[in-house]
Amino acid sequence: MIISKFIALKIPELKKNLKSAGVNKKPWEYIDECIKSSIMMSAMIAVFLFFIFLKAGKSIFIVFLLFILGLFFFFFMSLKKLDVLMIKRAKEIDRDVLFAGRFLLVKLNSGKPLINAIIDASESYGVAGKYFKEIVDDIELGTPLEDALERAYKSTPSEKFRRSEEHTSELQSRFGI
Repeated sequence: MIISKFIALKIPELKKNLKSAGVNKKPWEYIDECIKSSIMMSAMIAVFLFFIFLKAGKSIFIVFLLFILGLFFFFFMSLKKLDVLMIKRAKEIDRDVLFAGRFLLVKLNSGKPLINAIIDASESYGVAGKYFKEIVDDIELGTPLEDALERAYKSTPSEKFRRSEEHTSELQSRFGI
C-alpha cells in the first residue's frame, strides 16, 4: 500500500484519467490493483517457465529475471487498460451525444429550465443518459449547476460531449438561466 501511494504520487494525471474512465477508485487503490494483478500474472508465468527450464536443465536464474521483467510489463499493461476504458467511454458518449444535445435544445426552446432539460435527458436518453445522470447526481448532492457542468466538461473523455457542454454554457447565458 505504501508503494502504491508512492507510485500514485508519481503519476499526477492518474486521478483525472480514473474519473474520465469512470473508475470509482482512488489512484493508490487502482495502482494497488495493478500491482497485485501483475504479481499474479508474473508468478504464473514464472512457475510455468521454472518447470520448463528445470526439465531442460537450464539456469533457474533466468526465470527470476523473467519474473521481474514480467512484473514491469504486466504493471504497465494494467495501467494502459485505463486508456482503453477512456476510449470505450468516449465512444459510448459520442454515439448518443448529438441526439441528446438536440433533445436538450428542443426542451430549452420550448421554455423548460436547463436543469429540468438535463434531468429529462438523464431519464430518457440511452447511453448518454447515464452521463447526464452523473451531472444530475452532482446537482442533487448540492453542487451548483455551473460547477456540475464544468466538472462534467473537465472529466469527460469525449470531445463531442465537451463541445455540447460549451454550447450548453452559451445557451445558459443566452436564455439567462
